[in-house]
Amino acid sequence: MTLDALLAKYGCKSLDEVIGQANKFADGDPENGVAEQPDTAVGIYQDILLVSPDHPGVLYALGVVLREAARYAWAIQLAKRICTLCPRDPRGWKLLATVYGEMCRYDDSIRYAEKALECKRTDFTLADVAYAYNNAGDIDNADKYCAEALAAPKSELNREAMRNVEVTLAYVRLAQGRWREGFEGFRKTLRTKWRKERVYSTATGADTT
Repeated sequence: MTLDALLAKYGCKSLDEVIGQANKFADGDPENGVAEQPDTAVGIYQDILLVSPDHPGVLYALGVVLREAARYAWAIQLAKRICTLCPRDPRGWKLLATVYGEMCRYDDSIRYAEKALECKRTDFTLADVAYAYNNAGDIDNADKYCAEALAAPKSELNREAMRNVEVTLAYVRLAQGRWREGFEGFRKTLRTKWRKERVYSTATGADTT
């Protein structure tokens, strides 16, 4: 596939516009009831990679979708590809940190999160380090990095970074026995990727959530 063919297929004027289209399908908007469409996103990302096979942003975005689908082996390979192409880009290390965190390989998760932090110290990478330490049960370090992330200058990814920090901080506060703060933070995870709303049918056929 050529770039012109890609743009024509998706009715876009630039590669960035196609990527943005794919990202919208990948992310959805759960707060406004818009569901993620990962299969559609994967199809677009694959087409983009046929045109630009070493695009780190697309490799990362596809890796995130695969991580969310628990396709960890593929997500790890994409992350390592980013690390090879752009070793100073924190996204490859960040992806490894979150994948290994979900696999309960906490030492690896911390190691890669700290590697991402060495590349760029932002609210986003600080949020990932806090997540890694919290998963490992190191509440003191998790608390420390949450505080630093909240105080850091706002990045272009601030909205997602702050959501991640709020979730981590809620678990930190619960672990500390600070129940009011912990449960207030935990409630913010409703209708997010951490706590998706499900609809179940009761014995009478009525729906309940």
